[in-house]
Amino acid sequence: MARLASHYLFNGSFRRLSYVELDAEGNYLGTFPLDEERACTSFYNGFLLVLPVGLSFLWEHVWAQIKGESFDSYPALGERLGHLLPAWELLGGESVRVLHLTLHPFAASELGTYNGRRDGHVE
Repeated sequence: MARLASHYLFNGSFRRLSYVELDAEGNYLGTFPLDEERACTSFYNGFLLVLPVGLSFLWEHVWAQIKGESFDSYPALGERLGHLLPAWELLGGESVRVLHLTLHPFAASELGTYNGRRDGHVE
């Protein structure tokens, strides 16, 4: 089993700080909020797009449309993907492709690291 986590995840709907579980064959098991540290979880900086294999042929068309665009935040990218891709709902056991997108460096405010202290920072 694999757990893939990211700051932002899109699997038919946009999610923040979530992880997706896949079985040994790469089939979808579920999406869960990343509310605590989980053993054997791979964390990816940026954005994960979880597409059913049946829709993965659309990625080239979507990529051609978004690669020249400028996004000021990852939520803006998620919104754009929501407009370009058809709606889908992932079912347990469904084969998926996971794409890792990093379009620009994160600002500290996007990472959500501010904890109210004046000396808070990201290392």
